[in-house]
Amino acid sequence: MSEEANVISINGNEYEESALSDVQKKYIYHIRDLQQKISVRKLELEPLEVALEHYTNTLIKEIESENDNG
Repeated sequence: MSEEANVISINGNEYEESALSDVQKKYIYHIRDLQQKISVRKLELEPLEVALEHYTNTLIKEIESENDNG
């Protein structure tokens, strides 16, 4: 059973991860970690945006209702 090499694509060029320096591998680790954290934060942000829109729309309706009745 052969193990497939992990290939990194940067600016259209492909590099085998095993051929990179330890410093470059560390940067790749940080990039992947940040990408994962950003993805999680986007998922966390979505319900907050929905709640913000809901409360904003509710406030607008409440104010418009008072203006119509006042």
